[in-house]
Amino acid sequence: MTHNPIRVLRNRLGITRAQLAKELRCSYHDLTTAELGYEKKMRQQIAKSMAAMSGSSPDEVNRQYEAWRAEQATRQTSAAADEEA
Repeated sequence: MTHNPIRVLRNRLGITRAQLAKELRCSYHDLTTAELGYEKKMRQQIAKSMAAMSGSSPDEVNRQYEAWRAEQATRQTSAAADEEA
C-alpha cells in the first residue's frame, strides 16, 4: 500500500494542515487539495519544501504522490465495478 506523502509528513511531525501549510510556505487550500488527491501532480513549491523537510528530492516526493494517486484511482475504479456487479 502506498501512502500519501503529505499526510505521512504531517503525521510524523504531529501538526495540522494549517501548520504544515505555513511550514511549506503555501496556502492551506493548496495543501488540502493536494493532500486529498485533487491535484494530478503536486505543486512545485510544495514538493520542494517537502523535499527539504524530509531529506529527499522534489522528484522523489512527486513520484510518491503520483504513485499514491494512481493507487487511489485504482481503488475507486474497483469499488465502482463492485457496486455495479
